Amino acid sequence: MEKKNLVLLTAAVMIVFGLVFGYIVTAVAISNAWNLPFLSMSKPSTSVPGETGQYVPRVEQYLTANFLSSYGAIAKVTNSTTMGGITVMGVDIIQDNKTLSSGEVYVSSDGELVLLGTLYNMSKPLPTVNQAQTQTQTATTQAPKTDKPDVSLYVMSFCPYGQQAENAIWPVLDLMKDTFDFELHYVVYPTDYYKGQEATYCLNSTYCTMHGVAEMNENMRQMCIIQSYNSTIWQAYVKGINSKCSAQTVETCWESVAQSVGVDAAAVKSCFDSKATTFAASEKALNDQYGVGGSPVLLINGVEYQGTSRTADAYKTAICNAFNTAPSECGQTLNTTAATTSGSCG
Repeated sequence: MEKKNLVLLTAAVMIVFGLVFGYIVTAVAISNAWNLPFLSMSKPSTSVPGETGQYVPRVEQYLTANFLSSYGAIAKVTNSTTMGGITVMGVDIIQDNKTLSSGEVYVSSDGELVLLGTLYNMSKPLPTVNQAQTQTQTATTQAPKTDKPDVSLYVMSFCPYGQQAENAIWPVLDLMKDTFDFELHYVVYPTDYYKGQEATYCLNSTYCTMHGVAEMNENMRQMCIIQSYNSTIWQAYVKGINSKCSAQTVETCWESVAQSVGVDAAAVKSCFDSKATTFAASEKALNDQYGVGGSPVLLINGVEYQGTSRTADAYKTAICNAFNTAPSECGQTLNTTAATTSGSCG
């Protein structure tokens, strides 16, 4: 569907339901989730203090996961006030360390419901389609050309959109082999996203991820395997984890996957015990260096892929455009359909 049609449909939906949270939220909501998940926040897995703003980390996580992560943007609560039993939170939408827009969300007293809203000034016209596009995404930047591009993909191991991106990059690697350099990396969030819930979401209460500490543990196990095995083996392991395990089962699931692809589980445990924190710190530094704020982020020669399609052919084309002289494999067409996803990054 063309962007113009998306914007018009978004406007219609927002007028009907009164749910407006800035143009970046609406665009991502339409493109990623037709069944807008405004009324279904799962209950907290841990208790939280009974005070104003008690659901701040949860709201930030929910908004980032469901509406913003695919744009590399995050939600940041700036203030919180309780009025008449409803908590009103001011929220900034941040991308590449810049505040794109600000608004308010309204959270029910039990933390179950969130209403996204803002006020319209009827004396001012709505932005045009081009203005809306400017607010919802950064301008596409052409990656610099090199003889052998550097490509890196940042994911959370149990983010469905991250797994969708992995499914798209595997055929590109199979086709183009070592014509470009590829690295798989991991999204690491700071502890201020999860204040009071560090034990649930963070490794050593310091390095955090969206789907809980089990996901962070798996991210670091995958780093251990990537460091110790060739690409054929570690890719087979990641594919096995994606197809057979979840954030809820991975701690009892990963060893059988490792065994099935020839990975020494005992060696991985030893690596995790000695290097997990070091790996996490290194990944967090890379996240900060490149402005990684969500899963997935594909970097080509240090520049973020801005295409809206996560397909093998789209990724191949973007990478091929970064060669000084594109190899012959670039002339082949790969799958142009993205793998389906279920759930959300939250």
